[in-house]
Amino acid sequence: MSSFNDVQTFVGEANRVADMSSLRGLLEDSVKTLGFDYFALLHHVDLSRRSEDYVRLVQYPQAWKEQSLTQHYYSDDPILAVSQKSVTPSSGRMCRGSCP
Repeated sequence: MSSFNDVQTFVGEANRVADMSSLRGLLEDSVKTLGFDYFALLHHVDLSRRSEDYVRLVQYPQAWKEQSLTQHYYSDDPILAVSQKSVTPSSGRMCRGSCP
């Protein structure tokens, strides 16, 4: 379990990244410390479109990403549903029991 200091350290480092590659590296290095298995950082966009003009940093296993896109799981994903209604970060833990 992460501490508030871990979160503060992450935010401080995130504020200093200069490019998407550095942000991805920071997320990859921080995900376990912050108490998560994977991360996804996405713009609020239609994930079924293949565009390159938005932020899409995802660390889920490749097989899961492919299955999710092929089977259109994103259209029923409660975390994505919550994130479409909010501009604040969210996690699966926040969603339990209150997702559509």
